[in-house]
Amino acid sequence: MKTKLSVNINKIATLRNSRGGNVPDLLKVAVDCEQYGAQGITVHPRPDERHIRKSDVGILREMNQTGVLSKTGKDVVRAVAAGEATLGLTQATELIGTKGVQFAGYVAGEVQVVSVYSGAVSSYAAAPDVARRFIHFLKSPASADRFTQAGWSVD
Repeated sequence: MKTKLSVNINKIATLRNSRGGNVPDLLKVAVDCEQYGAQGITVHPRPDERHIRKSDVGILREMNQTGVLSKTGKDVVRAVAAGEATLGLTQATELIGTKGVQFAGYVAGEVQVVSVYSGAVSSYAAAPDVARRFIHFLKSPASADRFTQAGWSVD
């Protein structure tokens, strides 16, 4: 079986949505990807349409249905790990450490969408102090070093 390159354009759609309007133009990005050698375009729509919208799925039809639909980033990772796709673009946390996937690096900063994580402690927690100490550790320089060693970009 010949391995194919399918580029996921969800994060490009997220960037477009955060800016309003149609910049970057998803159809142009998808066409450019195929012109540069991709055999397909991958999207995984979500019900909340925070990245790919239902109306964007028409891009695949305009491109002779060469794209691969994925429900989640994990589906993208599975396709890469199984050799069904040469390249998958999704959150780094879904790629790093996955058997059969070699993390190649981060995409350009201008198309990055940053996920901001926060912590919470349940008011029903059996050991709330331990949970709070763990959250405090996650904000420490020692934690940043550990995440960097694991391949995460820590700013």
